[in-house]
Amino acid sequence: MERVESVRCSRWNRPGRGCAPGSGILLGSLMVLCISSGLFGDPIPAAEGPSAQQGAEVMDGGSAPDEAAQERELRAEQLAEAESLVEAFPEDDNAIYLLGLVHLQLGDSESAIATFERCKAMDPDRADLFESLGEAVLIRDAYDQAVEHFTRALTLEPSRFSARKKLADTLLRMGRADEVLEVLQGHGAPDPEYYRILGAAHQQLGAFAPARDAFLRAIELDPNLDDAFYGLSMVCARMGETEAAAEYRERFREIKAKGQIQGRDWRRGFSPLEATRRSVAMTNTDVGRVFLSQRRIAPAMRLWERALQLDPRNQDARWHLAFFLLQTGRASDALPHWRELCRSTPDYPRHHFHLGEALTRTGRLEEAESAFQQVIRLAPDRSEGYAGLCNLYLLQKRPGTELLPLAEKAVAIDTSPANLVLLSIAFEQYGDRKAALEAIERAVRMVPGDPKLLRRLQQLTP
Repeated sequence: MERVESVRCSRWNRPGRGCAPGSGILLGSLMVLCISSGLFGDPIPAAEGPSAQQGAEVMDGGSAPDEAAQERELRAEQLAEAESLVEAFPEDDNAIYLLGLVHLQLGDSESAIATFERCKAMDPDRADLFESLGEAVLIRDAYDQAVEHFTRALTLEPSRFSARKKLADTLLRMGRADEVLEVLQGHGAPDPEYYRILGAAHQQLGAFAPARDAFLRAIELDPNLDDAFYGLSMVCARMGETEAAAEYRERFREIKAKGQIQGRDWRRGFSPLEATRRSVAMTNTDVGRVFLSQRRIAPAMRLWERALQLDPRNQDARWHLAFFLLQTGRASDALPHWRELCRSTPDYPRHHFHLGEALTRTGRLEEAESAFQQVIRLAPDRSEGYAGLCNLYLLQKRPGTELLPLAEKAVAIDTSPANLVLLSIAFEQYGDRKAALEAIERAVRMVPGDPKLLRRLQQLTP
């Protein structure tokens, strides 16, 4: 089955198909349906999202069993959600891949590998799948197989940096330093682990000067990367730079000691139950994405609500829930979520744009104006803020002199049919019916059969 784009692939950002691991259990690689917000479409968002304490209360329920029992229940829920997804969509390789990732996260590498192989039979060209297969077989110390899988991932997607690092690190562990250089050379990035691996490979080959340079670049990017300091101390000693070697060795010991103290502090404050809640919340978020890719919005929204119940800090679930609450006409329910997203990530213009939409639809027009103005401040080279503010002014029956500059700016940035409609209306309000007709004619030429545009054209035609 073809993988389709994420709902976040809107006008605001378009992540590539092969994102690096890190966003939810799908590791950023599950691509689902793209639905843009639209300025002139159908209505686009429960009370304020629960606090972390409220989330805990939901789980604890006052007379909750001990934390170990809660963890087991949550892990069972996590697996059950993934299994039910496969039952609902047995031919969807995204669903099967997600189940494999859940098995992998639960430590069941055997089931993970079997599930990934099932997914591979359906779609043998998924780079993310081969990267995950490599991780699964590494757990079983099958280094040769891991190299094969990571190599296949890179063959399918050469820009997949996470797989490149894993392949290089695996080859390094196998003592195949010359191959590490082949994998890494020419694919550099501002990543400390990349340079740490590169330095270790040069060190294995006895090329101490390039090793030193790579380790220095690693600690420049991460001044607390203890392995890089250790490598530096070793290569400097081999090069006869005894003072530098001693300095780097001492720095290595300091970082190591500090890390041990921090590790003890972290373990004292670590809550396995909270970690499990976050993990299950990420799974629910990703299961929701697969339901979305199958155009099953209601179960997707239920899963995002559950994800926020488990982990109110899950921004991905909150974004998806807020977006589809707004899309389905529940602006009052969406509003608290957009407020929270703007509070937690104040520099993201799309959050303020959707906040403006939600405020407009709930009649909070002065606040909406401020939200759209914030969009313009954050993204002056994007058309959405100007168009959103112009649309709001239309609702407020502002004069054409206020509408026209905003509509013209929006069209100058993005000559889309929606913006041309707005420009046509602004010209009409301004009293220039000829210019209004010319704007809508441009829109009709872009989308010849659109009935709304044709009706608008008929209204303006003498």
